This record gives sequence, C-alpha cells and structure tokens, in this order.
Amino acid sequence: MACAPARHPRREGARKRLSLGSTVGRDSPARPVPRVEAPHDYGRGGQVTSSPQTQKLSRQEAEDFLFREAALLDDMRLDEWLELFTDDATYWIPEGKDDLDPKRETSILYDDRFRMEDRVWRLVRGPAHAQIPPSRTRRMISNVEVEESEDGEVVVYSNFAIFEVRRNEQRIFAGRYEHRLRLGEDALRIRRKKAMLVNNASPLYNLTFMV
Repeated sequence: MACAPARHPRREGARKRLSLGSTVGRDSPARPVPRVEAPHDYGRGGQVTSSPQTQKLSRQEAEDFLFREAALLDDMRLDEWLELFTDDATYWIPEGKDDLDPKRETSILYDDRFRMEDRVWRLVRGPAHAQIPPSRTRRMISNVEVEESEDGEVVVYSNFAIFEVRRNEQRIFAGRYEHRLRLGEDALRIRRKKAMLVNNASPLYNLTFMV
C-alpha cells in the first residue's frame, strides 16, 4: 500500500499564512505612490516656482538665476535683463578697491534704476557710439555661494570671466560678483549688483558694455 508523501513543515506553514487573508501576491491591490514635487525652476524674468514662505534659496537655484542673467547679457536682451532688477536697484563697479563708499569715492560705474534704464536705452536704441559696432561677449560663472542676510534678502557670490571681441580685438575681464537678491511672491529680483574686477585699479579702455 502506497504511502502519501510527507509534507515539509515550513512549506505547510507558508500555505496556511497565505490562506488566512494575506494580501501578498500578484492579484494584490497596488499601493498608492507618493507624489513627487517638481524641482524648482526659473522662467522668464526670474520667476521662481518654489514657495515664497520658505524665503530660502538653494545654490542650484542661485546658479540658474545667474546663468539666466548671463545669457540675457550675452544675447543683448537688455530689456529683459533690466526686468530682473527691483525699482530701487543699484548696479556698481568699484574702482581701485572692492570695499569703499560709492557715494564718496570714485567708481567705474554706479547706477541707480533710472541710470540703468538710460544706459540700456542708449545701448539698444540710442546713439551709443562707443558700442558701434557692439561688443560680442560670452560669460562664464563659477564658485557660486549663497549667504542669507539679516534683512531677509539673499546675497550670492560668484566668480566670473567675460570674453569680449570688438573690432577684431579680444579682451578678457575677470572678477567676482555680489548679487543681493530679494525674494518676492513669484520672482527673484536683483536689489544690488556689484562687479569687482580684478584689474579695477588699472586703466580700462572703453568698458562700455554691461559687465
């Protein structure tokens, strides 16, 4: 008389567990996947999709903003570049020293918003004779650092190199940027831009493009 094969106790236990209402198996209902938020992104005019309540700015976001500004300058889209600035903005290129009082010391350039608008108008539409023909430029931005200030704004430091070609002559300008950014409800704006050239104590011929 043939005997029934012995059942393995561990396999028998597994069968019992699966038969007692277990949800493990191919026909089990799928569990919902948690939603993944889209990364922060900047659109035209420095718009930011991150929540303004955080009042934080990551290095990646700062880099994207600086890259955007550099592209607008290199492409001579100066009207769009001007939109990146607040109404009380200043644009400053110190002379001789990086840290001085621009209201008491000589600067290579120290513009408020009105002067910036006038400068952009002359470069884009007016008779800017020093930029006929206009300079062709390409910028490189690196070593970006983000630092929060006590007044709720964000200070972004970066190194820059600008390659300019005009009238078959190439020049290179290098230095360090300091951008003081104001975080609004839907956009970043530049409240102050400071360009510290490494050769700001040397004679600079025809520096008439936007640094």
